[in-house]
Amino acid sequence: MYCGSSSIKIDIFPVDGGWSSWSGFSSCTLSCGSGTQYRTRACDNPSSQYGGKYCEGYEREEKSCNINPCSAWSSWSCQHCSKTAIRTRTCHHGCSGKTTETKEMCQIESSCFPDKVISYNTDLWGSWRSWEYCPKGTWVVQLQTNIESHQGDGDDTALNAISLRCNDDVGATIKSGSTNWGTWQAESQKCINGFYGGILKFESSQGSDDDTSTNAIRLICRDDNQWYRSGEGGWGSWTQSTYCPAGYKIVGLQTQIESDQGSDDDTSLNGVRLLCRYFG
Repeated sequence: MYCGSSSIKIDIFPVDGGWSSWSGFSSCTLSCGSGTQYRTRACDNPSSQYGGKYCEGYEREEKSCNINPCSAWSSWSCQHCSKTAIRTRTCHHGCSGKTTETKEMCQIESSCFPDKVISYNTDLWGSWRSWEYCPKGTWVVQLQTNIESHQGDGDDTALNAISLRCNDDVGATIKSGSTNWGTWQAESQKCINGFYGGILKFESSQGSDDDTSTNAIRLICRDDNQWYRSGEGGWGSWTQSTYCPAGYKIVGLQTQIESDQGSDDDTSLNGVRLLCRYFG
């Protein structure tokens, strides 16, 4: 370097770089299952100059964190007599979220909801005929009755038989017995979602006069909660209505029928039992 006519020589020495202090560690990349976190430093304390050496070592340092295993969900498990399945997990350390989850995905065992019988049993005359059932997985959707019209001075029987139509592919019917009198009446309106209860019209014993016993039956429909009917006899009073449990539909029929009594008084159909099955 020169100043006027004089010169001054200045020596410049290299400056090696030095590390700053480490920063704090970052947040862990995972909450469980061994994540990582890091910290950094800069080579600026001082910075290298004039050909000095850069800092030795690393600008970034990592370490493992949250090495506890993640809490895996258990398999879904169905609960007894419930559509609800449950799964659980265990918290090992500072977890977030639920430890239990549920969802409706289970088939309910048939043993949880056994069939139920609703009975309209007069026990006056006749014998119980065999049960008849709709095909598996189907239920009753229509009612039809066999009615004998008023016979004047002759022997009246009124309701003689019942036919219930199922909602299978061929429209199977179940009857559980019939007699020699009467005419089949028009079928009721179709109840798509099935019947869940019934009511009988019954004439009590008339002593030495003509007995007709059961005169009519009506079934209540899940579609609209209305009573559906076919033909009906003209005597007697309506009994107390009886219902299947919630979620059940009528699938079976048994009738109590008195056989032909010859010259004695005939009553024909006396009692009715309906089988209810659970469909949810």
